[in-house]
Amino acid sequence: MNTAVELRLSLQQVIDNIAYTAKDLREVLTLERAALLDGDTEQLDTCTSPKLELMYQLENLEQERLHLGQILGPHTLEQDLENADKGNGSSTAHQGWADVLDILQDCEQLNQDNGALVQARMQYLSMALEALGQTQSATTYDMHGKTQRSGRPRPLASV
Repeated sequence: MNTAVELRLSLQQVIDNIAYTAKDLREVLTLERAALLDGDTEQLDTCTSPKLELMYQLENLEQERLHLGQILGPHTLEQDLENADKGNGSSTAHQGWADVLDILQDCEQLNQDNGALVQARMQYLSMALEALGQTQSATTYDMHGKTQRSGRPRPLASV
């Protein structure tokens, strides 16, 4: 088999792996969103490890894709498009990559939405702490790793 053909097949396989991993990430982000909306801390904790692992896998696969792209040359996908437009060959690599980009955009939006939910929850908790007379300090720990608290408790109400 021709080396260029093998490289194109490898590129297609990497793109397919990115697609599978991105779909898994989208599923985890959807579960994370449900956990955030339900206030399910156990489910949220369960989502953290797979989310990080999938992100790590995507980063590695992207590096591999870029490496193969450098070996094949910058015009590989453009040539596939031209061949597809002329009815010669297929543009499966290009179509696969376009599909991956759509999935990754979904993931980006889900992650931004989840971040907004976390931010809203943090603001709510901060306001609740303020209402209870406790403020959230900018520095939680001192240089020795000890938490800083005032020496005396504050009353919630007076009679």
